Amino acid sequence: GTYAVPDGIRVSADNVKLNCNGAVMDNQEKESIGISVINRRNVEIKNCKVSKNLRGIVLDQSQNITVKTSLFSESAEEGIQALNSNALRFEENTITKTQWGVRFTNVQNSHLYKNQIVVNKNGQLMFFAGTSFNNITENNISVDYNNVPIYIFYPSSTNNVFYKNNILQTR
Repeated sequence: GTYAVPDGIRVSADNVKLNCNGAVMDNQEKESIGISVINRRNVEIKNCKVSKNLRGIVLDQSQNITVKTSLFSESAEEGIQALNSNALRFEENTITKTQWGVRFTNVQNSHLYKNQIVVNKNGQLMFFAGTSFNNITENNISVDYNNVPIYIFYPSSTNNVFYKNNILQTR
């Protein structure tokens, strides 16, 4: 079903598994974060559909977090925002129709694998200060003619490996 979640979901413990079973979390106001994971370890989030929030999901100061088979769409800002975190894994998600698809700041040793990062207004994948030693593998990234597919803030974002990604221009 579809659920209004005005304050979003906050993961407030370590060693948590959240399976949304395909439920749609919809916040028409676009004022809250769909899912927040702050200062957590060993969390798995899967099968969530998060729509019309300020940000789809935010991970901050967290480690060993997996987000898979989820949809993040129509966010006012990022579909996925990760900050100051380590050992994150994003696998087989769709991030679409947001301002910015995926934004990492100071994220290390993480993986983006087989995601669909498509049709986000201002950019698909952005790596800001301190984002290093990440693997970006087998993602489909599509852009229209006037936005950035991948932005890497150099020199402080280094040693990121891009392998077998498919980047398409839609217009």
